[in-house]
Amino acid sequence: MTMSSETTTLYDVAKTKLTASTQLEQAKTTLCRFGGMGVLAAMLGAGIGLACFGYSYVTDGRAQAQKMADAMVQALEKARLTTTGDVKLADGSTVGLAPGGQVTLAPNSTVRVDQSPTVSAPGFLNPDRRPTTVPPTVQAASSSQNKIVTQYTIFKSVAFDKGQVVTGWNFENSNQINPAHQYCYYSEQSGDLVQVRTELGANGAMNDKLTPRLGVDLMAAFNNCVWFSGDL
Repeated sequence: MTMSSETTTLYDVAKTKLTASTQLEQAKTTLCRFGGMGVLAAMLGAGIGLACFGYSYVTDGRAQAQKMADAMVQALEKARLTTTGDVKLADGSTVGLAPGGQVTLAPNSTVRVDQSPTVSAPGFLNPDRRPTTVPPTVQAASSSQNKIVTQYTIFKSVAFDKGQVVTGWNFENSNQINPAHQYCYYSEQSGDLVQVRTELGANGAMNDKLTPRLGVDLMAAFNNCVWFSGDL
């Protein structure tokens, strides 16, 4: 073997080794590249999956909340509320009958009408004139043997502002000289069948919890109360 042949053989071996090393490095680079792309694709898929899961969870929660709200509305619509108790009128209150209303007495009742008491007729009256007299309200006795007691109220009305100041004198029986209780209020027409009433005071004293009314001088209205002075 000559020197030229040995040199050619070493060159071929070195070239083959160098080519193999280059191909190996290219293979490693390709493997890393495809591995990175695979990891990126996996992460992207996981992100999309989590987003879809979160959206489905939120959508399902809203649907459940809507169902619960609909159920509560239906339950409230079908619910029935009941209450019990007593209804009482405050001292000095008046009660009127609706048009067409009737008042009847128990059978076999005895009624006596006192001849002396007077009450004022409804409407605006001049304070210098005596009120129109009408028969007082009477109570029916349960038996003719029992003593009949007539309780009545005398009203004094004075025109004031857009309404009237009304003073009531309550008498417990027809023999009473002085009223057992007095009250005064301001009344104003608010509608066809509505009267707005403001309590001004009782027994000559102003109401300490007087509620102000817009456009009405309640102090001046109280000064128009007609308190009992010994003369009916």
